[in-house]
Amino acid sequence: MQKLSIFLTFLFIVACGCGNDTPQCAHGNPTAIFHPEMKFIKNHTFQQKESNSSEQLEIPEFDLSLEILQSGCERIKQMFKITLNGSQNDLTTAPQIAELTADIFAAISQLDKEKLGNFFQVAQWTGQNAAQFSLDSPVLISNPDNSQIQLSLNLMRQPKQTIISLTIEF
Repeated sequence: MQKLSIFLTFLFIVACGCGNDTPQCAHGNPTAIFHPEMKFIKNHTFQQKESNSSEQLEIPEFDLSLEILQSGCERIKQMFKITLNGSQNDLTTAPQIAELTADIFAAISQLDKEKLGNFFQVAQWTGQNAAQFSLDSPVLISNPDNSQIQLSLNLMRQPKQTIISLTIEF
């Protein structure tokens, strides 16, 4: 559980850009998680306004696109929207979706272990709790300091793509 607290602190610092000179929130404004110099991404964009941000990119190696939306000052909410090519009709249960999401986050973490290692922690939370997931219902994970992280999954199918959304609130 100590690793969980360390991870949350690191994720918060990276995601909130606590070093900004003019923070709108007590913990600073969001900053990009990915950077254009990362050779494995394409079409990277990042927009930030006060405590809200949107980051979009493609990872051709995995044939997916990723959008990260962040909001909040006191309580941070991050939504990771993973768009996969194809209808993914074999995904029929929330635990299957959670396991695939965990696999995707683990794979992303391996692309740059130093800068994206926190994606592995998200993979662990999602994979270890896969059986608890149902779509649009939160799964709570407790920290040693009695704070909680809330995870929720959603799935949207379109004719040529599938969108998995993982929302994390802490």
